[in-house]
Amino acid sequence: MSSPAEVRPDPTLTIPLLLPAEFTSSKTFPIFSPLDRDQASPLWQCSSAGPEQVDAAITASTSALRKWSSMPYPARRDILLKAATLIEENGPLLAKLMEIETGAPNDWTMGFNVPVGAALVREVAGRIKGNSGEKPLTELVWTEPVGVVLGIAPWNAPIVLGLRSILYPLAAGCTVVFKGSERCPRTHHLMVQLLLDAGLPEGAVTMVLAPPGDPEGITKRIIQDKRVKKINFTGSTKVGSLLAAEAGKHLKPVLMELGGKAALLVLEDADLDLAVEEAVRGAFMNVGQICMSTERVILQESVASQFREKLKLHLKNNPPPSGPLISPAALDSYLKLVTNAIDSGAIKFFSHPTDNIHAPPTILTDVTPQNSIFHTESFAPLLCITTFKTLKEGLELMNESEYGLSASIFSKDLGKALRIARRVESGSVHINGGTVHDSPLLPHGGVKGSGWGRFGGSWGVREFTTVKVVTFRG
Repeated sequence: MSSPAEVRPDPTLTIPLLLPAEFTSSKTFPIFSPLDRDQASPLWQCSSAGPEQVDAAITASTSALRKWSSMPYPARRDILLKAATLIEENGPLLAKLMEIETGAPNDWTMGFNVPVGAALVREVAGRIKGNSGEKPLTELVWTEPVGVVLGIAPWNAPIVLGLRSILYPLAAGCTVVFKGSERCPRTHHLMVQLLLDAGLPEGAVTMVLAPPGDPEGITKRIIQDKRVKKINFTGSTKVGSLLAAEAGKHLKPVLMELGGKAALLVLEDADLDLAVEEAVRGAFMNVGQICMSTERVILQESVASQFREKLKLHLKNNPPPSGPLISPAALDSYLKLVTNAIDSGAIKFFSHPTDNIHAPPTILTDVTPQNSIFHTESFAPLLCITTFKTLKEGLELMNESEYGLSASIFSKDLGKALRIARRVESGSVHINGGTVHDSPLLPHGGVKGSGWGRFGGSWGVREFTTVKVVTFRG
């Protein structure tokens, strides 16, 4: 395996699909080449799945299902614990691949994805236990794995989001066909290979890839296959709705964590220094390319002037770095969104000078629900400030969004904040903490346009089980 220092783009290198050997030997595959962030040069070549490879992946997962689900629980747990160790040992290499493929900075690769990914594997390993059920003498309730699962993960946190799309089904006794991201195929390939190296039985996890836009309809083909029983997807609301519609045609359940437009509510009794710090951190981490990024500050008018002064001082002492977005198209979309907001009455409070590559961290004030930027997920380093007078108005502004993934409330009155949290339409609400918060111990997911179902903790395992009732006499 290459050392991180040796890894660099290599257009002659081919990233293979991860299928059992009998499905890949002596076969050739279509090839596509992911481009660098400037969309100018190929990074490497990737094998692309076609109908034959899709069938092979599902066949392998179906064949492995009985072996994996019947394996003793301690053995399954030990395999995942070994995988966690391998992820830590190969952390610098995973981080380097993330940097090359997605442009992620070190604090997002080695500072978050690698350690949190390894911790996630250990947490899920601890969730593997017997599903013997609850037993009155003549009535049994059993939980059983749903079967073969399709897992689809994005590029922006490829290790953590890729792992959870695989681990929770595995913990429930399922097998997984994993569709890696065409934006970071080598990162995902190494991640899955480490799971296999830890001792997973052949076919327990397979990986397929498809070119951008999936022109061969690989995802649709997998969903339609009757051997696949559930789909989990993390990505945009637009794509999620299409996948859910396709799954609905075949009456297949889905777990979806989709887009967000997280709001941070600042009340007049808040610790303003803390609120400023968390708003900036949540807005600009990983250049804003996080589904839980803080894109909106809902600020009580009575402390708006103080908040802005503290914000100005914080930015002076801690200027947020600019960085590349995933593609020139993403940068162009972001800059147009900001320009349109300013043309519609928003005021630029802060922004870095920009070039043709880096996305300028930007803060806008005087943003109202009449501005499209109030509602549109930017997936970029953007913070919009909207003021309110009454608590009722502030809560209405928080909930005036198609999304509901994460939210924050800043107040020194915990009782009041808890009462408000009850009324916030969001999968998670963090009091005196930032919107970017994801613990493997807790259920994670959204409401409204941010999806349904939950990853995390026992909830994540439960998503991939079915309940069976057995009764008997005598």
